[in-house]
Amino acid sequence: MKKHYLILLQIILSVFLVYSFAFAAPSINGSMDSDWTGYQTVEDWVGGGGYVGPGYGGQNFDIEKIGLYIDDSKLYFGLQTGFDITGDNEVHNLEGGDIALDFGSDGSFEFGFDYSIDSTTGGTTVTTVSLYQVDSWLDPTYYKGSKPWKMDSYDHSALASTTDGSIEAVCGYSKDNDGDSHHTLEASVDLSVLANKLEALNVNGYSFDTATVHWTMECGNDILENTMTKHLEYNPTPEPATLLLFGMGLIGAGALGRKKFKKDKL
Repeated sequence: MKKHYLILLQIILSVFLVYSFAFAAPSINGSMDSDWTGYQTVEDWVGGGGYVGPGYGGQNFDIEKIGLYIDDSKLYFGLQTGFDITGDNEVHNLEGGDIALDFGSDGSFEFGFDYSIDSTTGGTTVTTVSLYQVDSWLDPTYYKGSKPWKMDSYDHSALASTTDGSIEAVCGYSKDNDGDSHHTLEASVDLSVLANKLEALNVNGYSFDTATVHWTMECGNDILENTMTKHLEYNPTPEPATLLLFGMGLIGAGALGRKKFKKDKL
């Protein structure tokens, strides 16, 4: 009887771990790997003649991944692009955009992340990522449908920032076998700090339950968005170790059943 309860407990624990891993937040490590599965939009391709959609520009203007995840304490976002977002944040004299954030996903994009990444030390190091409340945005210079591009009118007092510890950010860089460069920026924002700042400013009505993240560059040659609803988006692929534990529980339950069946026959 004691063995029966131990095996049952193991099965319950296995199921719990499967679901707990499924809802794990992405890691902020400068690489948008499998931990973003289910939380990102991926469009990593360049068509004929350098078409990246809605315009042209080739790998240098390709937005490859953009991700968003929200839990009870933090908001996580990630961006991977062929556009060089380090240093002066320019490619062919065209500037990379600010990361636009829309709570409620109604197209208002009332918040924006500004970032500054230093690439002069041999690697890529995030120097500053700050979140601002935005009144108006600039449209891209060419492909207007890719708007918004860059913060225009906004409150210059940051709601959250790496400077006060309310934002954690990491930048990464890689090069594939074709020689294409990939720049990645990942960050997490402390929602309690953001909520307290908004309350102090008497800004009401913002829900963190759903949001949309958006990014493009000055010309608007490429665009990518991702919308996330808290607790509804999840990664359905459990970790291998969890599957192993779950399988062991099932094997144990099967062995117990066979033993009981033999006793009944006797």
